[in-house]
Amino acid sequence: MMGLVNRMRLFLTTCKGNVAVEFAFILPVLIIFVFLLIEFANYLWVRNVVDHAAHETVRWAIVRGPWGAQWPGNESTLEANMETYAVSRVSGGSLRQAAANATASVDIANRTLNLTLSYNYTPMVVPITVISAGVVTSSVTMDIQRP
Repeated sequence: MMGLVNRMRLFLTTCKGNVAVEFAFILPVLIIFVFLLIEFANYLWVRNVVDHAAHETVRWAIVRGPWGAQWPGNESTLEANMETYAVSRVSGGSLRQAAANATASVDIANRTLNLTLSYNYTPMVVPITVISAGVVTSSVTMDIQRP
């Protein structure tokens, strides 16, 4: 009987395995935090690619517009070229081209270019997303100053 009491006392006073139990409690929270951090970084990267593509497209259109040397002829042609170029710039940023949509408008009389570029964002880590799937949109309006 005395051996059993000594074993119980030894079992209750030792601290072996505490670190393993604490690690088991912390690990799921740590894994979720890491995946959320990766997801947020991916969202910011997508947003940056869409913004850059929109700004680059408007700058590209100014060079090819009626103010530049490579004027295609009319506003509708320039708008179509802007939309095609914007979608191609999104795919140049390693995003899926099929998920991008661009709408352009050109007003030669007021010397204004407008572009709205949208991208259908889908999270990489589906089960634990705080950032839900949605549309990342960038709108750029540029007024060309009169000389």
